[in-house]
Amino acid sequence: ELFVKRSVELKHHQKTHIVLPKPEDMEEICSTLLKNTEPEEFNDTHIPPILRDHVREACELTEASSAIIYGTALSCLGAHAGVKLTIQPPNYFIPLYGNLWCLSLSESGSFKTTALNAGSARLRDREEKIIYEVRDIESRIASLRDSGVQDGDDELMESINELERYRSIRKVLPNKASWEACIDRIDETGGGVWLLSEFGAWLATLETVHNRGFRQHLTELYDVPAYFEDVTRTRGSKILRSPFVAISGVSTLEFLQGLLGKDDAGSGFLARFLLFKPPVTDKIPYALPQKNTKIQELHSYRLLSEIYNQLDNISVPLDYSLSAESQKLFEDFHNDMFSRFQNSNDGTKSILDPFLKRWSPSVLKSAILFQYLLDSESQTIGESAIMGGISLSLYAEKCTRYLFERELGESVHQNKQRKIIEYLANREGVVTRQRILASKILDGGHNEYDYVITSLEQAGRLFMERTDGKVMANSKITLTENNK
Repeated sequence: ELFVKRSVELKHHQKTHIVLPKPEDMEEICSTLLKNTEPEEFNDTHIPPILRDHVREACELTEASSAIIYGTALSCLGAHAGVKLTIQPPNYFIPLYGNLWCLSLSESGSFKTTALNAGSARLRDREEKIIYEVRDIESRIASLRDSGVQDGDDELMESINELERYRSIRKVLPNKASWEACIDRIDETGGGVWLLSEFGAWLATLETVHNRGFRQHLTELYDVPAYFEDVTRTRGSKILRSPFVAISGVSTLEFLQGLLGKDDAGSGFLARFLLFKPPVTDKIPYALPQKNTKIQELHSYRLLSEIYNQLDNISVPLDYSLSAESQKLFEDFHNDMFSRFQNSNDGTKSILDPFLKRWSPSVLKSAILFQYLLDSESQTIGESAIMGGISLSLYAEKCTRYLFERELGESVHQNKQRKIIEYLANREGVVTRQRILASKILDGGHNEYDYVITSLEQAGRLFMERTDGKVMANSKITLTENNK
């Protein structure tokens, strides 16, 4: 009898923490839970006209996200510029270059690869021409040797030198290669860009046995060190001078969740990326192209090509400084960003801290490229270029906060709990157990639903109606005030 009384008392105590909202309050709770905090499409108002026109026209042709195209286009432009555009001390603490690492996360079927191809069109076209030249020269060298020409022959030596020159100007790094092969390519070309149509699959290869240490080495290359030495027992020592690496990747959240999470934020590797999360669209895609125009035929593409050509002709690096106005603008942004960080909760702070230290210099890294797009002769970064960099960094901050507050910051169980809560909120906060079991919002069967629902009930976030102590098919499941 004493045990039963304690049991009743315990249940009564537990129920005091579960407050069912009044009907007039339920609408407010549901709207709060469903508040659209997802980042909108990137606002490109402050982007230089050459790049802005090119991306907007590319979006019209492809229906792809502008954020992904911008990230890719800038990564490619930075890779092509290499160490030719820079900010050096004392204008900043360390040397800065336009090597941007961008990672865009979007739903399956949202034209991610299309956007990647659109943003990299100019660099890929250049790479394709170089590859054709390399193959022609290799074929010519093979023909000369087959005909008995010796190594000292002038024509053969000229072809070999020409082959080395073409190989040295390649800028697209191989997606499927070992660390040793990548080191050889970077040694040959000085660097380049990884264009990753499936970032998650590429990331998985970095964890294989023969690529052990790839991620750590890659992290070291982010700051473009003056030299990087790679030593192996079989290959000896290889020293790279100012290795330049840019990255633009796309992936789905589902694929990436198993490889990246809250713990990876502090690793430094993920924090070097500008994370973009374009909004999901319900628009029905066109069955066929609406314009009979190729990206290469756009006027903006021809203007962008001229920028690439001018970069080819730079023989002495452009060392940028900041104007007094742009310096104040950048400092104001920097201080505001840290103020927002200080006002965040402790959990958010621990996640954002490593990102925070990169968002500030990322403004200058992208401003280097924007200034060259605005005025390829000036060596002073103006306010317009800084504003372009700030807009890009602010978008990355908003996306990063959103991602780690939700998908990337959740455990598998928390993700399931959120889906249940949002399902209830979408239906005025009350559904029957039978209806939620038929919803298919979780992959498992009845046991999985019951486990998640029970955990939410124990946390006081919902209340499950019972008849004679049993849960029935028509038992109502109701959100509680603990979800405010």
